[in-house]
Amino acid sequence: GESPRVYRIQLAGFAAYSALIGYLLVERAEEGPLSLALYGVAMTLHFLVTDHALTREHGAPYRASGRWVLAGAVLVGWLVGVVAPLPVGIMVVLFGLIAGGVVINSVKGELPEEGEGRFWPFLAGAAGYAVLLVLA
Repeated sequence: GESPRVYRIQLAGFAAYSALIGYLLVERAEEGPLSLALYGVAMTLHFLVTDHALTREHGAPYRASGRWVLAGAVLVGWLVGVVAPLPVGIMVVLFGLIAGGVVINSVKGELPEEGEGRFWPFLAGAAGYAVLLVLA
């Protein structure tokens, strides 16, 4: 398995990513309830897939504390978003970072191994998720 140091580094990266998602919740809430709901559904689905991948990769250490670190990071990000709003131009860049993170995590954790996948269900899921993100 991987060293505890590698796990901590990966967890810190996902915590920063989760905090950013929490930060952007504030901006989505200001856009209105529909935008917030769509963003919330999209990020919830993404968090479920990420949680499954991290559980598979790190097992007991992640189940014991990693989940709580990531959940706490979302709350910290939201709190920072409430007290320290950023200009619109920076928010657009941050949403771009989240979109890129979703794509990278999807490619890494959600695509099946060669020969094990089914193209049409994958395409339907990817298209549906893209619609959620665009509408949010």
